[in-house]
Amino acid sequence: MTKWFILLSIIVGGISFLVIAVFLKVPQPKNDDTKTQTIAYLDDIPPLFPQVSWEEFIADEGYKSLGEQGLYSQKDIYGSIRMNGKEWIASKSNLSRDSMNNLLKDFGSYYDNKLSAMGWDAYYEDKKYNFSPLAADGPGGSMWGYVKVKDGRLSEVLLATFTPIEDFGGMATCPCDVGFRVFVSEAVPLEELIRRVEE
Repeated sequence: MTKWFILLSIIVGGISFLVIAVFLKVPQPKNDDTKTQTIAYLDDIPPLFPQVSWEEFIADEGYKSLGEQGLYSQKDIYGSIRMNGKEWIASKSNLSRDSMNNLLKDFGSYYDNKLSAMGWDAYYEDKKYNFSPLAADGPGGSMWGYVKVKDGRLSEVLLATFTPIEDFGGMATCPCDVGFRVFVSEAVPLEELIRRVEE
C-alpha cells in the first residue's frame, strides 16, 4: 500500500510539475517587428547638420512640433495630417550678414543633397495617394520637407529655418540670430495616414 501511495504521489507530483511549468513558463521574446516598423527609418536619414549644436525639441502649448500639421493629403481626401516623431532644435547668435547667409545656405544644401541621394522626394504620389510635406515661406523663416515610402509606410523629414523678421521684404541690421529645426517622423502605413486627415 505504501509503495502504491508513493508511486501515485510521484506520478501526481510529476503531472502537477508539468502543468505548473507550462503556465508559469517565462515567455520567450517573439519575433514581433510591429514596433520597429512604426519608427522612422533612421538608417535612411543623414546625421544632423554638423555646423551647429543640436538638442532635442520638446513640444508644449507655446511651441508646437513641426509635425503638428506636417503632411498634406492632396488626392480624394484633402487635408492636413499630424505626424509623430522626433525633433531637434539649434541656433546661432551674433552672426554677420555673410556668416548668416552662408550658414542658411549650407543647412539647406546639406539636407537637400543628402536626402535626395538617399531616395527622399518632395512628395509621394501613386494611383491612390498624393502626400506632400507642409511648406511655407514668410516673415521670420522657411519650412520645407521630404517624404519617403518604404514597405508601404511613409516617413517624413521636415526642415525649418528662423531668420530676423526684418529680412522679409527688407534687410535686418546684423549681428543676427538664426534658428534651425529638424523633424523626423515615424514610418506610418499609407492607409493609416488617410484616417488621420483633418479636413
